[in-house]
Amino acid sequence: MLRPPNRTIVFVLPALSGVEGPALPALPALSSVAGSSVAGSSVAGSGAEARARACASHLAEAGVRVEMWTTTAQWFGQRNPGRPALRPPAAGVRAGRSANLHGFEPGDTIENGLPVRRFLASPRDEKLYRRLENQARSGRPLSLEEEAAFFRNGVWSEGMRRAIHNQRRECLYVFVPAFAATTVFGILAAPQESVLMPCLGAGVEASFRLMWEAADACHHWLFSCEQEREALAELFGLGAKRCLCAEGVDYADEKPSRAASRGASPPAAARKPYALFLGRQGGDGAAEELIGWFRGLIGDSPLPLRLVLAGEGEARIPPECAETVVGLGRVDERTKWALLANALCVLAPCGERRLPVSLLEGWLARRPALVHPRSRAAAALTEHAGAGLVYRSCDEFRHALEWLAREPAQASALGDRGEAHVRARFRWSDAIDELALFFREIEQWLAEAELIG
Repeated sequence: MLRPPNRTIVFVLPALSGVEGPALPALPALSSVAGSSVAGSSVAGSGAEARARACASHLAEAGVRVEMWTTTAQWFGQRNPGRPALRPPAAGVRAGRSANLHGFEPGDTIENGLPVRRFLASPRDEKLYRRLENQARSGRPLSLEEEAAFFRNGVWSEGMRRAIHNQRRECLYVFVPAFAATTVFGILAAPQESVLMPCLGAGVEASFRLMWEAADACHHWLFSCEQEREALAELFGLGAKRCLCAEGVDYADEKPSRAASRGASPPAAARKPYALFLGRQGGDGAAEELIGWFRGLIGDSPLPLRLVLAGEGEARIPPECAETVVGLGRVDERTKWALLANALCVLAPCGERRLPVSLLEGWLARRPALVHPRSRAAAALTEHAGAGLVYRSCDEFRHALEWLAREPAQASALGDRGEAHVRARFRWSDAIDELALFFREIEQWLAEAELIG
């Protein structure tokens, strides 16, 4: 029987996808909601948001009090953002979803079975923000005051910062991702009560001293696996931080596996044999780099190998790659599992220090991984599990793909080892027990620190 922590676990993100549906009543007290049942891995959003939602959903299902806090700003992405954002909701009525993640009324709702609290974002000085962003992108360092101004004029809510500080005795805060104003100012508002889930982005914020100060102030860290902790320890210098390696993958608890047979056939555009990349496209350049690797295959391989991209955003596919690279955009759960089950292999983005969940899902679908050593955690775990191949050059990339296509029995053996590893190490039932204990230990640590202080 799981013993939940006494405090409410609050996941804090800069933005959060919503759900379609009728208006929902306001919550009289968010902390009184214990969560509800979650079916499968069909969660809104992708990347850091999907990871946070999955963890929050399974905690809530186990009886842990969970909330999700985020910001909303109608001005986000508009040319003229200086005007006031949305007005407070009347009687808890929520606006429908707009074209971006910030088209929501502030206030309390229940979305995808989870309590969500949206704070009104502070007004933005667009001209100042763009000037500081361009300065950072050009390699000219910002002062600490300029870094603070950059974060304050990004997506940030002073109301959220005050709430984090004022409720720090009732809550523990899990911040996602690392490079966000909500994380930087939120951790500094309650450093002892903060847990960092360091999903990393590729923005200019990575070089900011203020971000590193916030990371250093955070006492507790949450990783997917030991290989991920080791990869990020080189970047952050974790020292004596309290760390937990715990992650789950939907369907890892089920026997026999439903993952490989969950969907129908993949889309017609995804003609075999294809390598699959699941993840956000554009922005960090991960998909574009993989397209570059495939560009080198055109006319060089006797096999009709293809790259299939699926996920949020849109990658730039050169005209000469139109027959080799297929961009599907965001896909539903059935299509995702169909793509995984029929893929030659699953690709991890180059340079990603965190462990991509898509790699674990690919193993659950019994497909091998193909990773670059710059994807530190993915490469280390792939070698540890014996569940895929590591390439270091374009020639190695091509030879690995051709070998997997020509040796289906060997490819299946790699995928089988991956499935066995996921079932042994990434079960939500185990991860939730470890997370609940981790949060209780933080509560005990806080109580002892208060007595000593």
